[in-house]
Amino acid sequence: MIIQAELRRKQSEYEGDACVVDKVIELPAQRFRQFSRALLMDYDFIAENKNAIRHDEDARHCLLILDAEGTDGFLVDPQGYNYARYSAFVPNARSLLTPDIGIDRSYLSPAEPWRDESRDEMLRMMLRVDGKPGYTLVLPADEEYLDAVKAYLDIDVFADAMLCDIRFKVPYIGELIRDTDCPAVEDYNDFAEALEDIWQKDGMLLTYAAVLEAEKRFKKAARAGRFQKPCRAETVHPTRCGI
Repeated sequence: MIIQAELRRKQSEYEGDACVVDKVIELPAQRFRQFSRALLMDYDFIAENKNAIRHDEDARHCLLILDAEGTDGFLVDPQGYNYARYSAFVPNARSLLTPDIGIDRSYLSPAEPWRDESRDEMLRMMLRVDGKPGYTLVLPADEEYLDAVKAYLDIDVFADAMLCDIRFKVPYIGELIRDTDCPAVEDYNDFAEALEDIWQKDGMLLTYAAVLEAEKRFKKAARAGRFQKPCRAETVHPTRCGI
């Protein structure tokens, strides 16, 4: 049998407080783990529910934060703050709930999707949907990740999102793509997969594109007169010229 518990060294006695649970809140498992590892950070589920906590002299009133996929929880008395100013881990807290206690499940929105970090990043873009925070999409990616992103943004197709701030691993490549046809996310993903294949098999093409980008910036700066004269006529040292 395994029991999660906080043990204290040479504790001579135990003095517990009578705690009244004024509200029970469920969090997605991933967010619950994040909360348990950073109790002193500000959280929206505390800020938005701290006023639901009553105050009296007979007991300490708290929020009970539960893991939606587990049984453990935390008692939290924020004392008017947006973080767990006072907290206590409660193993198997779910078993203590009585049928008359309601559970706030409004924070069980889909967890933010995580892309397979073992793949090379060829480009990234910001997806914006009304009423939702922006999400940075990294490509190439598999269908599972793309479906998770659509679920997270609560859209059926990527056409329902606005594509902003598209950045390629090699900027010059991005300038070669004309946006007059408004490529879809799926088109960008296909292109990113092709770039990934080139990068892994022969990086010379992308290296050449990077050189072209550097040359373009160099010429633009030269036209603007930002460069000093090189120390020697035959050598232009980048650090001396202010690149």
